[in-house]
Amino acid sequence: MARQLALNIPGAGARPSRNQLLDADRPVHDWYRFVLSFPPHLVRDYLAEFRAGPDSVVLDPFCGTGTTPVEAKKLGIKSIGIEALPLSAFAARTKLDWSADPDELHRAADTAARLAADAESGPLRTLPEAQMHLLPDRAISPLPLHKALCLRDAIAEAPEHLHGHLLLALAKNLPTRIGNLRFGPEIGLGAIREDADVIGEWRAAVAEFADDLELAGSGAATQANVIHGDAREAGELLEPGSIDAVITSPRTPTKRTTPAPFASNQSSSASPRPAPPSAKPSKPSSAPTPVASTKRMMRTLGSPITPASSPWPTRSNSAASP
Repeated sequence: MARQLALNIPGAGARPSRNQLLDADRPVHDWYRFVLSFPPHLVRDYLAEFRAGPDSVVLDPFCGTGTTPVEAKKLGIKSIGIEALPLSAFAARTKLDWSADPDELHRAADTAARLAADAESGPLRTLPEAQMHLLPDRAISPLPLHKALCLRDAIAEAPEHLHGHLLLALAKNLPTRIGNLRFGPEIGLGAIREDADVIGEWRAAVAEFADDLELAGSGAATQANVIHGDAREAGELLEPGSIDAVITSPRTPTKRTTPAPFASNQSSSASPRPAPPSAKPSKPSSAPTPVASTKRMMRTLGSPITPASSPWPTRSNSAASP
């Protein structure tokens, strides 16, 4: 029987910094992430506790924008993610694609920026009415929306294998630096901007992506895959006996909560500390609880990994996300 842990993030509430993205973890993780994503250093802690190594395969069946598979890939550990939301699955897959050449990415961005700048002087572009109705009122002003659509269309002219990185750089800034939304952690309206430096904000994000790709090195070879699918069908999506450990934050219908990560493995020689009685779900509460696990756990173990910090150097130009 697999041992299971359902633990709140250490220090959540009393010491919020424990649940924040560390500067050393910004490379790749900061390309696109949810406000309430659990932090990469927590994934490192669990992987070290499970003694996961290069021969292990880690699963996150609710991987969101890819915190678990990205951190596993940084550590040279194979991983699989499952994500039902198309945008989140796209973001996670792009964050796991370290094959893009940084110089080629910069050249493609130069060309797209010129095309977008030329198009900005044309007729005002907007979304179809059905799509506009999906946005909160005043989520983005007409002129920034026009500029963003010009840039989106210019990106379509770039080499296809770079589309993901270029589009994700736009998506990263679209809600809060180009649009008028704010996250705190609930979505709301911030200051209404009638104009925005869409190309400038996008180029800054592309530059961060390129800098991070320079750091990737041989880590690009580590297997990592994100499946756009339903975690309830994991038995059909995964090969039998293919998963060694699970680290995830299950979906929850509750509001105003911080995700509670769920980690599980099975091993007599590398078991995590026993879960305290308070961690066993008994009735609905304000904190999310695990809703699913996997029957295929900790098949093999590699050498213990106990990183004290991120295996990558800190960005020289790192800045906090909005």
